[in-house]
Order: sequence, then structure tokens, then C-alpha cells
Amino acid sequence: MDTEDKLIFGCCKINLDDLGRARITKLIHAPLDWGVIREKSQRHKVSPFLYYNLSAMTQENSVPQEIMKSLKESYMGGLYKNTVMEKAAIPFFKAASAHNLGFIIIKGFALTHLLYRDAGLRPMCDIDILIKENERNKLAQILEKEGYEGDFSGLKGQNRFIDQLIFAKDTVLGRFMLDVHWTFFSSRPYKINLPSAWERLQLINIDGQRAPCLSLEDTLLVLVLHARRHTRNLGLNQIVDIAELIKQHALELDWEYINKESGRNHFLMPLYFCLYLAQELLEAKIPETFMKRLQPNIVKRWLIMRLINKANFLKRTVGEGRLIRFLLFDRLVDFLVYLWRVVFLEKFIYHNCQNERIKTVIP
Repeated sequence: MDTEDKLIFGCCKINLDDLGRARITKLIHAPLDWGVIREKSQRHKVSPFLYYNLSAMTQENSVPQEIMKSLKESYMGGLYKNTVMEKAAIPFFKAASAHNLGFIIIKGFALTHLLYRDAGLRPMCDIDILIKENERNKLAQILEKEGYEGDFSGLKGQNRFIDQLIFAKDTVLGRFMLDVHWTFFSSRPYKINLPSAWERLQLINIDGQRAPCLSLEDTLLVLVLHARRHTRNLGLNQIVDIAELIKQHALELDWEYINKESGRNHFLMPLYFCLYLAQELLEAKIPETFMKRLQPNIVKRWLIMRLINKANFLKRTVGEGRLIRFLLFDRLVDFLVYLWRVVFLEKFIYHNCQNERIKTVIP
């Protein structure tokens, strides 16, 4: 493994122990290509972690000044943007609660409060929320009243080719983007159904306003599905999310529930893949019996370990990503259903319905 990669992996943790700090100190004083470190960390959206840990260890003097400045800019830029989004989101949360709209904060914004507690560490483009499909009209009324821009007919209508829409609002702090979903993910190949997710919610405190987010188990499942969706260009930041959730909450997680829901929704292989990477890259400790239970056959396991590991994760090719995506289907029939859906349903039906499909356009 390249020394540069070792340093990046070593810094991608919130809580460094003495051994981790000693490793980083040793690596910093080795010959390093800091340009490569900056490029890889920015591409994988983990440069805030390098600034966070290097500055906390008072190692700035050992890092080239221009590199440290770049890392700091990345961290401060994310901190500012995330703070702006949080302030802009609070009026919506209050309005939604006042109108008894059921919603769940998902993905990055929820993770910032559940795991990181430092808004500069987790870059975000927007805030994602999940609503119930039968409450789309209520949400449309709230968003229109709150001054959001977007095509609200997509929320009010019943077009089956839409499962999310993006809305925007200008505030004194900047432009705020709200990404509204009413399914967890597009059906590729099957519709994802977590029937008890709405009953398992937990509340997070956002500047005094209580807001619902998914349980730890459902959060992990959504992170796995999100990683599966981006297999071809999987970022290290996505694995950091999974690794930190496990490191901080492994003893609290209901592993039986995780196994049951991933099996019922046909994504046991993506679950194994993501847990393997969290363990391989970032030293997350997953119960050994659970990993053995998930393990695929020896051929598939060998191929995954050969195609993606600590030595090559930061320099994978798109072709390798496509092959990994194929390996992540639980069964051959799942892959065939996927092909049928993508090649037929989406290529011929979906694209032929573009004139009818309602799009959200933000100027």
C-alpha cells in the first residue's frame, strides 16, 4: 500500500487512539507526495478529516503550508455550507411539525448529528428527507407556502416514474436545497421496503428543534444501499459513514434485524461488501459470527478481495467498479431482473415517457 494511502486511511477517523496518532506521526515524516494526498482526499471527500486530525495533533508544521491551507479551506467551506443549510432547514422542520407532516431526515444531515457532531467533517450538497407517498400533497402546500421553488405538480401528481424531487429556497444565508424522497431508492432491481422504519424512528436535536431520523439499524441499511448505487465510483467518505456508525454503536445494533431486512430486500451481498470494506480500510470491528454468516462462496469472496482492498481502493478503475457491481447481486436471478428492468423498463418505457415525466428545474 502506498504511504500516501496509509496516511489518508489513518486520518479518516473521528477518535484517534494513541496507536493511530503514532502511526500518523511516523507517516508524516516519511517521504510523501502531498499533491497526491490532496487530490485523492478531495476526490473521495475526506480532506476535512485530514485537516481535523492533523490540526488536532498540532502537525501543521510537518505538512507543506499550501497543502494545509487547502485542507483547511475544504473543512471551513463544508462547515459554513452545512451551518447555512441547518439554519435554513429549521423553518421547514417547524412548519412540517405544525402541519403534522410525517417526515424523516436521511443521509448526510442526519449523520452529522448522529455521528460526527462537527458540521465541517461531513460535506453535503442538500438535505434529504423521506415522506410518505400519500402525504405528497400536504408537503407541496407547505413548500409553496414557505417559498420554495420547483415543479410542485410532481409532488401532487401520481407519475410512477418519479420517486424524488429537489426544491430550493433563497435565504439571507444562501441558497438552500431540499431533496424530497418518498421511496428509499429506485427499484433496481426490487423495490426497497423497510416496513417498520417509521415505527423505529429516533429524534435528533437541531438547534432546539426536535426532528426525526432513522434508527441506527435502518440508517446502516440505507448507507449500504447508497453505496451499492455508487459502486462504480464508490467514495471513501461513504465507507467512513458506515465505519463510524459501527465503531460508535456496534454494541447497540440489532444485527438480527439488519440481517433479516437485507435478506428480505435482496441485498445481503452489498451488506457483506460494505462491512468488509469498513473492516478492511478503517478497522471497524464487526461481530465475527455475523461476518461468517454473510460470507458468499469462496470464489465470489476471493474476487471481491482481489478487486477491492486497502492497497487499491483509492486507485480503482471504472471497469473494476462494474465487475464489483455484478458480484453484489445476491443471486443470478436478481441480476437478470436488474438487466430486464434497466434495458427494457427504463430504456424503452421510462425514456419514451420523458414528455409526461415531471422534472424539477431549479434556475
